[in-house]
Amino acid sequence: MSIATTSRILSLANELILDIADRLDCQADLSSLSRVNHRLHNLLTPHLLKWNIRREDSSALFWAVKRKRLTLARQLLHLGANVNTSCHRSSCRSQKDTPLLGAIRARSLDMVTLLVEAGADVLLNNEFGFRCTPICAAINGEHRQILLYLMSRLESLDAHLDHLDHENTALSIAVRERRVGMVKALLKAGANPNCGTREGVTPLLRLLYNDSGNLRQGLKPLPETYVLARLMLKCGADPDHRYFDTSPRAVGLIDKDPRVRELFANAPAITRGGSGPSG
Repeated sequence: MSIATTSRILSLANELILDIADRLDCQADLSSLSRVNHRLHNLLTPHLLKWNIRREDSSALFWAVKRKRLTLARQLLHLGANVNTSCHRSSCRSQKDTPLLGAIRARSLDMVTLLVEAGADVLLNNEFGFRCTPICAAINGEHRQILLYLMSRLESLDAHLDHLDHENTALSIAVRERRVGMVKALLKAGANPNCGTREGVTPLLRLLYNDSGNLRQGLKPLPETYVLARLMLKCGADPDHRYFDTSPRAVGLIDKDPRVRELFANAPAITRGGSGPSG
């Protein structure tokens, strides 16, 4: 933009400048105009953000989240940005991103809180058929504070999440992903070690099933299996919870890791309040 053009624009009243901005059909042009000086910046920034919300599906919210710009994110949300908007991640064209997932990856509890309080869906899957909810992202990223905050927004620590994740609980997912720190955090917060899928697969049984699956593929036993099994048994996991014709104890006693076998051989039976489905 030439100096002469800039001078003429600056001589105009605010109402006329806004009218010119309304006629610009390019976000880049509007952005350039807003950077001329402080007056135009303050005048046109809300206009620019509204333009982005209306025509670019609130893509500026991703920019604010990635850079942890809380003030900008708050302004966008106040102007009506879609807190659950999505876009394709450049690294994976089949995987969609959301602002909340971006905030979790940025490890910003403040941004996560802002988005959730503005209506971000903590159970929203980033793409149909692709397993990545915000809770999964917090578990895999080992963001303990963020995970516990997200769980506090649900009716229970033992809530079944959604059908895209086989209706697992957060604890089942943490066990499946072998995230020892996240399992400890959930158990300490009060998660029930015997609450698994709606079908009756408890976190402990899932842990042992996954380990036996690795063995069938010729892989070595995973060291986390023993650590997690011992932790969950200590926190009240039932070694004899029936799932059809098996139980954690039955699977644990044939595990390739001698420590796991010994653990289940010596695990005391506990009184169960209920049983899983029977065959």
